[in-house]
Amino acid sequence: MRPGEAVRGVRTAVEGPDPAAIPAVAAGVLLVASGLHGTVWPDLPRAEASRRTLRSVAALGAVGAPIAAAAAAVSDSLTSLAATLAFPG
Repeated sequence: MRPGEAVRGVRTAVEGPDPAAIPAVAAGVLLVASGLHGTVWPDLPRAEASRRTLRSVAALGAVGAPIAAAAAAVSDSLTSLAATLAFPG
């Protein structure tokens, strides 16, 4: 799969979540959580990309819970890292 096809696949999966496209939804959620939302949605602010992916995860129901947990872990890790790097000393 070419990068452009992969990006389109993620975008499509997030817009209409399908249980068969769970890996693509997970990729979109993790890209947004890591601050790389511009890779898939270059014209959207992070908040809007986050809303779209979170709606997609919610639509998956219980199947989306591990995806949400992984995204939260990525976000928390980046927040902790930023705080550590900002700490003087």
